[in-house]
Amino acid sequence: MNQADLSDQLVDLQARVAHQDDTVLKLNDIVASQQHEITELTKAVKKLARQLQSLRDVGGGGGGEAADERPPHY
Repeated sequence: MNQADLSDQLVDLQARVAHQDDTVLKLNDIVASQQHEITELTKAVKKLARQLQSLRDVGGGGGGEAADERPPHY
């Protein structure tokens, strides 16, 4: 291998590393965005669960159990 071949290989490797760095940065941004969305969705689910529990509590003690039973025609 001569000096020109080694130089070409080095340039190629540098280009690949630069491309991989760019890809890693983009993926990091996507992961951060998804984590934020997961956090917001988790908060929303917890809020809905509290609202559902509140509705069940207001609805009376016996009504929640009957709503979970199968109708007699099954």
